[in-house]
Amino acid sequence: MKDPGPRSVLTILSYGSAIILIVGCLWWTLDPGNFLAASIVPEQGLAVALGAGLSMAYSSAAKARRGASQLFLTCSAFGSLALCLWLAVFLGDDGLLFITATPLNFAISTILLALSLVISWLRLGAQFAVMVLTFLVLGWAAQYLPQGFSAPSVRLDSHLVYMVLGADGLVGRPLEIIATTVSLFILFGVAFEISGGGEAIAALAMRLARGGSAAAVKACVLASGFFGAIS
Repeated sequence: MKDPGPRSVLTILSYGSAIILIVGCLWWTLDPGNFLAASIVPEQGLAVALGAGLSMAYSSAAKARRGASQLFLTCSAFGSLALCLWLAVFLGDDGLLFITATPLNFAISTILLALSLVISWLRLGAQFAVMVLTFLVLGWAAQYLPQGFSAPSVRLDSHLVYMVLGADGLVGRPLEIIATTVSLFILFGVAFEISGGGEAIAALAMRLARGGSAAAVKACVLASGFFGAIS
């Protein structure tokens, strides 16, 4: 009989991270009474969301592995959540006005980037991870390209820190869009599908378009319009 302990821990961690991610995104987006906006900076919420997402992804991947591979992924799951929770506290420092390429920031950025690339490789495939890494390297190496393709000179540590902790980096605007707008659309879509909304719209479009020629085409146009009206 197999020991269910590790799998139970991973299941709890996976579901716990998912709850943190979903509730956090909803609360941050809706923010009743502007409680969060008055208490924390956006980057702190994004750090928590990133940690929960990485932890959920790593713990889910670990359940399908055994031995050393499972141990590595389990440690990565706990490490991702712990690091990002610490980062959330770190980003709330009143004296932290600008993210500079200090040794600490460089270390944090390197670890978070490595964790993100590894889980991208495992969940989305090697092609996606290589593509992301290629663009990251190209952003720094562009300063050495010929005129017309070159970019301003930047140190490697500064480039890496900005790509992770900067306003347009990993813990920045892109993640903010995913954690607010995109997540709400996904959650609404799942709830809408479970409630039978998609079937109801399709049935309504078919009923309105029946009779006459090209009924299927008219039904598709009507259904598309109904779905578009929702968003």
